[in-house]
Amino acid sequence: MRKSLFYTFLVFVYIWSWSIFNVAKAEMPSKDYTEAVIGHVITNAGNIDHSAVMNAEIAKIAHSFSIDILETMQKHLPNILEGVIVDMKLKADADYKCKLTPNYKTKDCK
Repeated sequence: MRKSLFYTFLVFVYIWSWSIFNVAKAEMPSKDYTEAVIGHVITNAGNIDHSAVMNAEIAKIAHSFSIDILETMQKHLPNILEGVIVDMKLKADADYKCKLTPNYKTKDCK
């Protein structure tokens, strides 16, 4: 009984540690691109156009930021549109109220 419990415990620990290490490995971003660029810059230090490399890196960063911004906007767009629609409805209601009562002047009706 103790031996089977011990083996079960070892299997559990093995599976748990394997899953933890694979999840941690999957969440880590790949450094291959960065390593390739750095290696290229180091090996070709005299023959490389540093401004072209910098422009490419800035373009890559700008692209990733634009994708992040678009994802954020996509997530929050219904809330933004809802606020705009509420403002438009309030303005339409105020305009309609002013048309119904032309002799009654308030701060909304000018």
